[in-house]
Amino acid sequence: MDDRKTIIINEIKYWRKHRLLPETYCNFLLSLYTEGEQNQDNDEPRKSIFTSLVFIHLMVAIVVIVLTFLVTHFTVFSEPMQMTFLFVLLAVFMGIIYWFRLVQSLYVHIYIVTATLISFILMVELADFILPGERWFLGLVIVFTCVSWVVIGLKWAYQYLTIAGFSGLILLLIFLFM
Repeated sequence: MDDRKTIIINEIKYWRKHRLLPETYCNFLLSLYTEGEQNQDNDEPRKSIFTSLVFIHLMVAIVVIVLTFLVTHFTVFSEPMQMTFLFVLLAVFMGIIYWFRLVQSLYVHIYIVTATLISFILMVELADFILPGERWFLGLVIVFTCVSWVVIGLKWAYQYLTIAGFSGLILLLIFLFM
């Protein structure tokens, strides 16, 4: 009976390792056959947070956001050069988003949020460059940006984009009528 259980346990570990069954099912079966005595993570080495892909993608996004902020606020680049930098960066992120959507990776959300922030900064800089000091034009550009977030959020079923769009519109209304 023990040899049979060992074979079954090893088979379940194989299924979990190669993702032949969902991990929750494998964990349930392992706890059932080991009678709760075996830790499910014993056979898999723990990954450091600094080597995980999620951490790497988050760090790339944070560095890009900080770099974007620094380029637009603390450099002596001309405004057209800043906007060109932001536009190229946004185009690169759109390409990354397209690729991650094709391979159906969850990392796409990190890059969507980053591209959303970059697009907002780009639109505000563009509005200030086209008609400097005109609050109505800046408000119109912000409304356009937020509405596009809502539309994209509804089309792709990304609730955080929809919420961000509506929140931006509400904040704009609050600032306009204060």
